[in-house]
Amino acid sequence: MIKYSNLKNDLSTIGNYEKFLEEIYKCFEEFNRILKKDRYCVVFVADYRIARSRVILPLHADVIKLMQKIGFELFDLYIWRYYRSGSFRPFGKKPYQAMNVHSYILVFSKQSHRKQIIKNRPIRIENL
Repeated sequence: MIKYSNLKNDLSTIGNYEKFLEEIYKCFEEFNRILKKDRYCVVFVADYRIARSRVILPLHADVIKLMQKIGFELFDLYIWRYYRSGSFRPFGKKPYQAMNVHSYILVFSKQSHRKQIIKNRPIRIENL
């Protein structure tokens, strides 16, 4: 992961992905504690690719699972596409591993009650 500082409580200093998820879960629990009902919480996150091993840590998916476990509902999801400065290489350098040029904007809601799921209308196919 990208290390942002050497501070003791900086989550970016955690080298183990599972331990990182455990610690970020505690942050999300605090969000849940202080956020009022019928309000929203937005999390900006990008997946992490481990160098040349071609292993992808799907952080956005894990954040969604953790937030839902606490009781938040995924209200919306946006993909923010950006380009890094410098020469653009969408497939990186050899071994041509795609570069991560997007982040996820995850919007969660803290509902005062569970929403009733409304089924979509059936698709009508008319003879042409």
